[in-house]
Amino acid sequence: VLLFFFFFFFSIDNKIVYTFESSESNDNNIIPYLDTNIKIKNGVIEVDIYAKPTDTFNYLPFNSSHPRHVLLNIPYCLARRIRGIVSNESKIPIRMQQMRKRLIKKKYPSQLINDAINKAMGLSREDIIRGNITDSTKTPDT
Repeated sequence: VLLFFFFFFFSIDNKIVYTFESSESNDNNIIPYLDTNIKIKNGVIEVDIYAKPTDTFNYLPFNSSHPRHVLLNIPYCLARRIRGIVSNESKIPIRMQQMRKRLIKKKYPSQLINDAINKAMGLSREDIIRGNITDSTKTPDT
């Protein structure tokens, strides 16, 4: 079934070249596609975050000399990305905690991270995917 799903991507545009990688661990077929893992579990497509084994998650340090609005929006953008990609609701807190640990290492304030997670969790996955996000969801100083 996943092979059919993959070949669908090939048919979208013949100028785009996709590589194919799959895993059959624990009877779960998984296809990494861009920054996602796609698998079919009990007949339902499940999407999760995918990172290459070489990804260092080297986010911009909070104490860098970048504009304040850039630094303030990184946690929210990452949290919104998780909320939009991860389809299994029980995995979202795990992915948010992983993000939190990475940002803490980069000296982001805990409260800023918590606010970003809460704001992202206030959005529905469907609205994020469809782009139905209004200006009221922007973070302060943007």
